Amino acid sequence: MLRCSNFNGDIKEKGLFGKLWRKIHQVVNDRELKKAANRMERKAKVFDKFRVAMQITDPNRNDGLNDTGKNTSPSIEKNVKAFSKWLSDNGIHECEKDYQKMNGQIKKY
Repeated sequence: MLRCSNFNGDIKEKGLFGKLWRKIHQVVNDRELKKAANRMERKAKVFDKFRVAMQITDPNRNDGLNDTGKNTSPSIEKNVKAFSKWLSDNGIHECEKDYQKMNGQIKKY
């Protein structure tokens, strides 16, 4: 790990580096920020699975929403049902209201 004492700049640079290092250290060790980052990672994982199920776009491609996807509705229905089951089996729909609503909509149609 980099330490401020290892910095070989002049006194003024050491002071600025120390201030910057303390701020970075605060951000890196911020518990709320870590929780938010974990939530975002989880939501990204769920969204990637959903868009694969809906055949909207491949998360491994760079076309984003411009990707035309696949147009096979019977497989979309099958994939969305599997996605809904995955949400339920992993308890994901139980922990967040957004997922409860989404899973409710999936089951409705």
